[in-house]
Amino acid sequence: MKIISRYVLKQFFTIVFFAISASIVLFLIVDIFEHTGLLLDYPASVSIILLYFASKIPFMLFLSLPITVMLATLISLGLMGKNLELVAMRTCGISHISIIMPILIVAFLISIFAFFGSDYLVPKANRLTEYLEIVKIKKKKQELKPEYMLNKIWLKKGGSIYHLDRFLPNEEMIEGITIYRFDTNFKLTKTIEAAYAVWTKKGWAFHNVTEKDFGSSSLATVNKYDVKY
Repeated sequence: MKIISRYVLKQFFTIVFFAISASIVLFLIVDIFEHTGLLLDYPASVSIILLYFASKIPFMLFLSLPITVMLATLISLGLMGKNLELVAMRTCGISHISIIMPILIVAFLISIFAFFGSDYLVPKANRLTEYLEIVKIKKKKQELKPEYMLNKIWLKKGGSIYHLDRFLPNEEMIEGITIYRFDTNFKLTKTIEAAYAVWTKKGWAFHNVTEKDFGSSSLATVNKYDVKY
């Protein structure tokens, strides 16, 4: 039975490999043509261009993965049926469920991989793509900015995590700021809370600030400021 399972999976993975490869190549060809103007306007080194398009592969992979797995299942079973291999297996007393069970198990594992990959790998790859386009190709400065929402914002930069209750870009103002600072072992060393912050020529002016420095002792040192930059 193990021999049959290995054979079925071999047929399945062969089709999956060629289907995914074809879809990624097709995506890349279309994407290259779409960004020809960008590359002509902003000439970059070959290594940067290759890395730029390579950083898009995770998005293309996980986007095409469901349909390629489905097609691979249908094509692999269809080819075995056309070559009378399924009939031979059934003649030997092997049930349909036993034939397709290895594919079902692998498809389930691929779905788990696709779920976590879409949540963790794709966002990081997309940020790398954005960084390469803005900084390395267009030679611009990439600003640290929140995405999608202007309230309840969480940002991470270096060893600090920022929580902003509300960002008011028109007023150049932030309400409800909490900053968590960590050491290299991800141990909390300081928290900074401010009622609001206003943008000035000197930078962000934080008002009604409370700093808690934990340091090496178990008790935190608390300092308060009316205004702090």
